[in-house]
Parts: sequence; structure tokens; C-alpha cells
Amino acid sequence: MGDSGTATTRERPLIGAAQQVRHLKDRGVRFELTDEREAERFLRESNFFFKVKAFAKCFSRYTNPDSEHFGSYINLDFAHLAELTRLDHHLRETVLSLTLHIEHYMKVELNKMIMDEGDDPYELMASFFNSERERKVRVLEKRVDLDSVRSKAPTVMGLSGDLAAQDAETVISALASILHLASDSLDGIDPEHTERSLAGLGGSSYTRGLIEKYGDPGHMAVEELGIDRELVSLTKRAPIVHDFTALALCYMHIAKSENARGDAAGQLRALRRRFMAHRDYFSKQGELKNGLAMLSEVMDKTADRLSRP
Repeated sequence: MGDSGTATTRERPLIGAAQQVRHLKDRGVRFELTDEREAERFLRESNFFFKVKAFAKCFSRYTNPDSEHFGSYINLDFAHLAELTRLDHHLRETVLSLTLHIEHYMKVELNKMIMDEGDDPYELMASFFNSERERKVRVLEKRVDLDSVRSKAPTVMGLSGDLAAQDAETVISALASILHLASDSLDGIDPEHTERSLAGLGGSSYTRGLIEKYGDPGHMAVEELGIDRELVSLTKRAPIVHDFTALALCYMHIAKSENARGDAAGQLRALRRRFMAHRDYFSKQGELKNGLAMLSEVMDKTADRLSRP
């Protein structure tokens, strides 16, 4: 019985790169565009199995139980998976760069507004923090199960004695336990954070108009970037497409520096070229093909807008 936990953690033994390749091959992954030796090297030196395998869900499988290939992937080569991991890497780099620029220019704009208005920034932040604390208290008063919290009082009281212990390990353990108890009591306290944030903005007659007009990045992709409406419709349920489109549009509106906009345009064009390099790999995967096409269009159209004087 004492070894049951160990047995569970080792239910799936660790396997090396060669075995990982065999595992993929057994599930119908081909090694024609990339041979098995090159795939092993990729899994050892360039990426890791679980990330590579995760992209396989983008590809179709044989679904007929009577087929000898039932459950195997259809027309999936290891090169397709490796390419998606590379595109993911390049996309993440660009997203990080654009996000950091957006953060910088939002801080610049906020600082400018404070200077122009002549308000005391410390008073503004103190007012903001107070209003946030009051809002959270009101939310907690409505949602926290007080009977459940009170039932944990004896446990907390017992742990409080450990806070006076001489050794750091006991104190840290007690603090962690109290933290976990508090976290459990407040779990899911703000599930509509995004919706409530938008609703709060909608309380202003100015921002309400902006939300009604621009609340959907797909709408802006059509109206501001000129992307085909049908392509937008086909990809509107893909989170990565939605988020990247919103990021590109946000950058376009917030970044004012001509040099920064030019650099971002260059980044987006380079990323688009990389995305287009092996688009034939995914020509038979409808959702994946459309998603990549939409991302490429957003990159291209945003780069054009950023390049305008």
C-alpha cells in the first residue's frame, strides 16, 4: 500500500527520443519529410515530446472502427508537427515584443495625461486602490459562504499556534496551510472578471460607444484592416486568432512612435513570411489552414497600416 503513490506516478514510464518516435509511428505519424533519425535529434535538442504531440490534435484521425487504421492520424508527417512548434515559437516572440511595447506606450500616455491634468499621481493611485478594495469587499460579502468559512476557524486557530514556532519550516508550513484554506474559500470569486470589466467601461457614455463599435476584434479586422469577412467568420471561434487580432489592433492604436511602428511592421512581415513558408503542409486541414491564413492576413494588413506615415 505504501508504494501505491509511486506506482501511480510511474504508470507511464519515461521513454527516450527513439521510443517517442516509435510511439508516434505506431499512431500513424509518418517520417517521410523528416526521417526518424532527424526526428530523434529534434526531440532531444530542439523541443520536447509533449509539446510536439500536443499539435497532433489539429489533424484528423481515422474514425471508422472497422478500419485497420482506426485511431491513427491521416496524412500527418512529423515535419508538420515540428513546423507548428517552430511557428508557435516565432509567434510567441512577436507577441511578447508587441505586448511590451503596448505596456510601455500605455504608461507613457498615462503619464502624459497625469501631467496635462495636473493631478497628484499618488492621490490618483490611492483613490484607485481604495475603490478596488471596496469593490472586492462588496463582491466577497455577496459570494463567500460564511458558514463554510466559520467551520474552518478551529483549523486556523490550531495553525496560528504554529506561527509562534521557533523553526522556519513549521512557520512556513502553517502559513501555506492558512493560505490554502483562504484560497479554497475564495475560489472562483471573480469568474466574470472580463465581462464585468467591459460592463464597467460601458457605464461611461464615451467608452460605451467604443465598446459597441469595437467590442469584437473580428469586426475591427474587417472594418479597419480590410480582411475578408468570410475568413474572419471561419476563424472567429479560434482563441489564438481572436487574441492575436486584438493585440495587433491594440498596438496599431496605442504605439505612436514612427520608429517603433516601423520596427513592428518589419517583425510582422518577417513572421508572415515564416508562416507562409510551408503552408502546403496544412492545405488539407480546414480549421488549421484557415487559422494560419487569418493570422497571416492580420500580420500583413497590420504591417501595411503601421507603415503608413
